[in-house]
Amino acid sequence: MLFRPGGHGALLENLNNLKGDIIIIKNIDNVVPDRLKDETYRYKRALGGYLVELQRSLSHFLNILSQGDAGSSNITTAIEFARNELLLDIPGRI
Repeated sequence: MLFRPGGHGALLENLNNLKGDIIIIKNIDNVVPDRLKDETYRYKRALGGYLVELQRSLSHFLNILSQGDAGSSNITTAIEFARNELLLDIPGRI
């Protein structure tokens, strides 16, 4: 467990000092009764896992494209990923 200074003023500085790629924040506003904790933990893990998978896929595409392997099939696949998984509006046709 890690204790840091509290309050809204400290939040951004504390988050900026963390070295993690993914940070899940829980505060008093989203604490649930004990009877609902198992369900919230399940969804938090599912959402976190999905976020990690998106991050891995994004890193994969960025590595391929940054290494100059930007063949048309790689670009098409990367654009489809951006459109379908990240819901980005990529203009033009592929």
